[in-house]
Amino acid sequence: MGNYIFFGTSIAHNVKIGNFCNFGCYVVISGNAKIGNKVIIGAHTFISNNVSICDNVTITPGSIIMKSIKKPGIYHNNLVIKSI
Repeated sequence: MGNYIFFGTSIAHNVKIGNFCNFGCYVVISGNAKIGNKVIIGAHTFISNNVSICDNVTITPGSIIMKSIKKPGIYHNNLVIKSI
């Protein structure tokens, strides 16, 4: 409900997406991922399979997310830039 998914984005099988998310252009989300509510994913970001992202997370463009994100904040390549 209320999600924006821009062109070129690829979402694989069994991905669960929360509400009020925004995915930039050419985002790739691999299988069995779980995206929480109010998640913003910048353009050209790759999210590995079996990864969970909690609510209220922003991921900078061009990031590669290989492990789950468990705390709200702003992230680049699984490194927290700013905690919320």
